[in-house]
Amino acid sequence: MTTGGTPAPIISRLDSEIAKALALPQVHDAFAKQGVDIFYLDSKQLGKFLHEEAARFSSLLAHARLR
Repeated sequence: MTTGGTPAPIISRLDSEIAKALALPQVHDAFAKQGVDIFYLDSKQLGKFLHEEAARFSSLLAHARLR
């Protein structure tokens, strides 16, 4: 995953702070009221997930014969 040049300690801090925020009951409740289930992926997990999804949908669109 590329971080756009953001230093690793900053990425690590962001990962940590986002995880803390998403664990707060009021944040969880605010998302739940909107019908959103949240789950946390750190930056490496998110990068892997997005890479896999891009590959999956690229293949799907290539075979869908859309005009």
